[in-house]
Amino acid sequence: GTPLEATLPVNMELDSKKVLPSGAVALVMHGMEFANGNQVARDCALGVLDALGPQDEFGVVLWDGTERWLFPMTKVGDKKKLGSQIAGMNQGDLPSFQGVMTLAFNGLKETKANLKHIIVFSDGDPGAPSGELMQSIVGAKITVSTVLIAGHFGPETMQWIADRGRGRFYNIQNPAELPQIFIKEAAVILKSAIFEEPFTPKIAGSSEVTRGLNAYPQLLGYVASTAKPRAETPLVSDKG
Repeated sequence: GTPLEATLPVNMELDSKKVLPSGAVALVMHGMEFANGNQVARDCALGVLDALGPQDEFGVVLWDGTERWLFPMTKVGDKKKLGSQIAGMNQGDLPSFQGVMTLAFNGLKETKANLKHIIVFSDGDPGAPSGELMQSIVGAKITVSTVLIAGHFGPETMQWIADRGRGRFYNIQNPAELPQIFIKEAAVILKSAIFEEPFTPKIAGSSEVTRGLNAYPQLLGYVASTAKPRAETPLVSDKG
């Protein structure tokens, strides 16, 4: 969806994921106790949604007097429907991470995704989840990253969750920094499209680009993508 993609002969969103693992992300959303805090939180959730592909799974957990799913884990598909639900989200000041993270854990356990990830957005003051819950999350091969936004409480709890969850911790003071976080965190799931393994390209069709070349060096990796209709694809990976 960027100007760079528009100039490329490939689409970065894959039309088939037959060779790729699928990804699933659950967001844990906490009401932010600062000016326009909940709008910032909604923008965070929309940013993550925007970074995911249609075949990925996505769910949002919040507390608004009750610990509940805004919507449970579901295929992203058409992003408009999920985006409209996020736009109406109005989460409250979460007392503890235990319940909402348990919901996220249970939801992700039920998905068939190969890569499973939780992102916690908070200003840092809810009580920490139990060590047992974090062990269960990691034992299920789920990773956890935390984003502390304009924290008015110490970062220790959020750092501890990310460390135990084998994810990243971000300490954000300026909302303008958030887009970079969406990119990094979506990469945890979208890494399914990144192949970091040696391979030798194969000839898939004649082209002026490759005329006169009979052998190719071994390469160390590539990003899977989809050729646009008018593009030539003279070389492909060993997986086609």
